[in-house]
Parts: sequence; structure tokens; C-alpha cells
Amino acid sequence: MAKSLAPMTESQWFDLFENGLRSLGDRLPQAMRLNGTGEQWIQAQLSLYAWYQHDMEIWSGTRSTQEPQGYLFTHDGQMAVEIKYLRKGKVTPRLDSQPSANDSSITDNVARLKSLQGYQHRFVVVVAADGAEPSGDQELLQNTVMQRQFAIQGSSIRVCRV
Repeated sequence: MAKSLAPMTESQWFDLFENGLRSLGDRLPQAMRLNGTGEQWIQAQLSLYAWYQHDMEIWSGTRSTQEPQGYLFTHDGQMAVEIKYLRKGKVTPRLDSQPSANDSSITDNVARLKSLQGYQHRFVVVVAADGAEPSGDQELLQNTVMQRQFAIQGSSIRVCRV
């Protein structure tokens, strides 16, 4: 059975994501080199950080058909978060347009998060390594959903409310 969490504010969630990502230190750049699994590794590390540092259950994957797939989430509907990482030299997703058939864009991730029902807080965390940036209109991200930006070991992190 899942632990019930005391309600958290948006600011407390931002703090948890930032502190959890900062705790990765010099392991984050190495994770950014993992082809196709870096996002899942980061999700797992955030889940472990929440468990061991805050006695909180934040899960990835599904335990029932009603739970979101591909996100970190709480069972009580407080929060769902999508992790997105970008690497230089890779085609970077656009923020302001529809994705191509083989492009998992941030816009697409935000639309999927907005469609989730029953979650009080929804976030996307964008981890950009080696100077990679999403193509498209940067002002769109900054003025509409970005809430916190910081750097870790050469990676730029944006935590955005959806």
C-alpha cells in the first residue's frame, strides 16, 4: 500500500526536483550519455531520492491501468512529472510546433501531461546537456511554463509547471 503524503505546495515540488537532481552531481553528465535510457535513469534516481531523503513514494511505470505510463507520479494524485533530456548533436525537439512522426517533442509531452486527469501538480523537467537547447521559440517556454532554471555539472535544468 502506498504511503499517503502530506499535501505539498508547488514550491515544495520544485525544491524536491532541484535538490534531487543536484544530488546526482557528477553522475548526471554520465547519465546524459546513456542512449535511450537516460530519462528513465533520472526518473529512478528522483524516485530513490524522494524515498530515502523524504520518506515519500514517487513511482514510475504502472501498477494499474489508471496510472500514467512514462511519468513519475504519486498514487494520491498530488503530482505527475515527465523528464525530458536533450543532447547536443541530436535533433532537438521543437517547443512551438507539432512533432514529426519520429520526434518526441516537449510540446507533445506538455500536451500529454495536460490531458492527465486528477493530478493537482503536473511538471516537465527539461535537462539539456552540452549546450543543447530545444529548437523553436525560447520565449514561449520562459513566459508560459518555466518556473525554475539551474545548472548542474554543465547541464541546464528547467523545471516547468504544466
